[in-house]
Amino acid sequence: MLPIAFMSLQRFNLTPIKSTGFWWLMQFIVLAIFLIGAIVYYKPRNQRLLIAFNLYMLWTVISIVRGVFIAETYWDWKGLTQNTFAILLPIVVYSILDEEVLQSVLSFYIKITIPILMLSSISIPLSYWTLFLYPTCFLLLFLPVLNTKWKVILLIFVIISLIDIGGRATVVKYCGAFLLMALFYVQLFISTENLIKIVWKFLLFLPWVLFVLAVTGLFNVFNFKDYIKTDKVIDTKYASGEIRQQDLTDDSRTWMYIDVINSAQKYNYWLLGRSPARGNETDALSLILDEVTGRKERLKNEANVPNVFTWMGVIGLLLYFMVFYRASYLAVYKSNSIYIKIVGLYTAFRWLIAWAEDPYTFSTNNLTIWLLWAVCYSPSFRTMNNMEIQIWVRGIFNKKYMFLYKYMKQYTNAKVIKLDSYQFGKRVH
Repeated sequence: MLPIAFMSLQRFNLTPIKSTGFWWLMQFIVLAIFLIGAIVYYKPRNQRLLIAFNLYMLWTVISIVRGVFIAETYWDWKGLTQNTFAILLPIVVYSILDEEVLQSVLSFYIKITIPILMLSSISIPLSYWTLFLYPTCFLLLFLPVLNTKWKVILLIFVIISLIDIGGRATVVKYCGAFLLMALFYVQLFISTENLIKIVWKFLLFLPWVLFVLAVTGLFNVFNFKDYIKTDKVIDTKYASGEIRQQDLTDDSRTWMYIDVINSAQKYNYWLLGRSPARGNETDALSLILDEVTGRKERLKNEANVPNVFTWMGVIGLLLYFMVFYRASYLAVYKSNSIYIKIVGLYTAFRWLIAWAEDPYTFSTNNLTIWLLWAVCYSPSFRTMNNMEIQIWVRGIFNKKYMFLYKYMKQYTNAKVIKLDSYQFGKRVH
């Protein structure tokens, strides 16, 4: 957790080590640790559940291998190396399917990683602290479970993350988590079963509808000025200390999609993609890129859906969608707890966000998405009832509850009964 958090703030050089090779080595070590964890904790009963995820990871590896043959220049090889570490980070899912592993990881993050990063980040603008605070989005989904002390601490982290409202994507991620968490209180008064299923379908399929509307010229969701008539200009402080004015209604995504689609059409890599060694041609930034790399080619965009499409083609994008679909479906339809259903909705919400944000990076932001995937896929989480989830969550913050959860797991003689083709069942005490 510590190296991932530091790498999330790598642009600020918080450590005296500035060697690219050193940080590549750290990323390799982190991936190796997760891979060892996958071997130790991965259970055969998860195999059927993870078909979509396994296929996506297999296609990711195939795309990386293709990149070895496609790379030509220094920039291709450097891009392939950087992207390889980032797009292999989802292997964390195999390790944290085990609920005790995830509990320990999050406990270390809250009690050790955040304090160390806060002390190390005193010299940088407070608004950038969100770069290592993103996993608090995940914890925010369980806010009703926490005692007053930890509710206050978590909300302070959220406020810090929202200091800069110019970071529109960050605001949306936290507001989305907060609104979905509120469903816990709503279900205390009315049945939310049908509402959760409707919201799930809406979040998953809305991006496809909006994409078709934009391509056909009927409606462009990114062109805020068409339906938001008030200009909202704020001052944004950048890492360099420079303050610039930013219009919150500016369209900063349409040109990116135009570049991605035009590039795919020009070089005809729709199906397989260009591999992580190459990017898409761009007109908007062509002069800058041509001067640095000798190509009018952008290796990575601000949104992850265009990146997945460019690197892995339509096949990769559909598999990427299927991972979100399958994970959120299992959480919404095949879980015993309202908390896990809310996690499923937030997972579908992050699929929606991926069309505008969340590029593949070795960071806590992307790690948060893989945490969501793991919880949704895990039979252990989905078989828990509300009380068991509450004890598990409190164990992240308090060792007393961590020991209590382990005691319950070991001595309650719980058995998982195979109800259907999935390893999903109820507990028999």
